[in-house]
Amino acid sequence: MNHNGYAAGPGVINRSHVNGHRHRIARLLLSALLFACSAVLLGLTARRIHFTRNALGQSEGIVDELLATSIVALIASLLLIRALTSTAVGFTRKMIEFGTLFLVWLMSLIGAVILTRNWHPLGPCGSATNECTLQKATIAFAWIVFALSSVLLGLRLLNWHWDQYDGNFKGRGNVAEPGTAATGTAPMTTTTGTAPMATTAGPGTV
Repeated sequence: MNHNGYAAGPGVINRSHVNGHRHRIARLLLSALLFACSAVLLGLTARRIHFTRNALGQSEGIVDELLATSIVALIASLLLIRALTSTAVGFTRKMIEFGTLFLVWLMSLIGAVILTRNWHPLGPCGSATNECTLQKATIAFAWIVFALSSVLLGLRLLNWHWDQYDGNFKGRGNVAEPGTAATGTAPMTTTTGTAPMATTAGPGTV
């Protein structure tokens, strides 16, 4: 059914189904990438916290916040992957996806901005294993998590419409053909087992 109240034709339904399928695959791949980058960010922040507490005797609050962000992003990406591979499409699932993505987006934005500002004077790093390189890597992955969550959040909003058609093709509704009612049953046809009787004229009849 389109926005004018008329049933959508098969061409429109097929295009919408294809677009919805492509968006679902893209979101699934991006969710897996978000999981991997969040795991890297978790390791980097944990390493930084371990270093500052042992070597400096203190901790950095923004690094603790990014550690929490990476944990939330890991959980959110797993929930997204599970939701995208399931067959249930509904308003509640959409709102849960939107809420978790928005939380990751907001936390990663705050963490990346403050961390970049606090560590901005970092110059060229001389060694690939020194603390300067780990700090730059932490900043980079904080922004990567923010970028991935931004794209996923945009696709979630864009895919809000396509899920309607994707659900119809999975048996969670039926889209009517033009001029027909949207019912889940096929029209019944009745057949009889007898052939029509033929009458022949006998002798002497006209």
